[in-house]
Amino acid sequence: MPADVSQATTIFNAASSGAKVYAIADLSSAVAAGNSSVLAAATSVQANGTATPNTIDMSGFTNLQNLVIDGKASGDTLYGSPNADVVYGGEGSDTIAGLNGGDTLYGGDGASDEESDTFQYFGSSESAATIPTYVGSNTTFSIPGSGVDTLHGDISDLLDLPGIGWTAVNQAAVQVNGSIDKSVFATAGRDAVVFKGGSDYFLAFETSLGSAGTFGNMEILKLVGIVDDTDKFSVAANSSVSFIA
Repeated sequence: MPADVSQATTIFNAASSGAKVYAIADLSSAVAAGNSSVLAAATSVQANGTATPNTIDMSGFTNLQNLVIDGKASGDTLYGSPNADVVYGGEGSDTIAGLNGGDTLYGGDGASDEESDTFQYFGSSESAATIPTYVGSNTTFSIPGSGVDTLHGDISDLLDLPGIGWTAVNQAAVQVNGSIDKSVFATAGRDAVVFKGGSDYFLAFETSLGSAGTFGNMEILKLVGIVDDTDKFSVAANSSVSFIA
């Protein structure tokens, strides 16, 4: 059973003999106020919200192992650490940013997601890079084996992507035929495209500008439960990506 921060501190400060193995689960306020050495020594740390709206910001905690954030009920604003985290929005319309690392982000509690949530990205290197390969006008994107953020949600969720100058896309079909037409989706502006790779769905987006017919540097997100073969996606000029059944 996980210890709260107070119990973990007692274990950490105990006599040196014997193993000091513990996991922590406590309110986010207690975790944020905890001793950094105590937190870093834990096998896992879970920061929990309450039944009221919470802002949980773990972005300054650089040395946590296996961080889990659970916003619980109400609409929360949740920021992960610079490492690979698991974040649950819980009930309510949440705003979730995993930050760096290959994060696993849930709009809901992991079992259901009944509200519209927003996943936020602020800059490059928050997910894994993907490399486009061109054959004529067709483009395929590499699927990295690690470091890819995985977003669990539903079709009502939104993505806020970094940067300005996005090329607007109005209800384009999810690309399911194995390749993307660069003459359509690679523009002089900042581009994003949703596609199917194998049996999974992904969103690739530019972190630096390319040119007409050539994508710039790209990162990739895995979308779980958000779209399927028959759905569409839109990209607004302000960088918001939405999905349409």
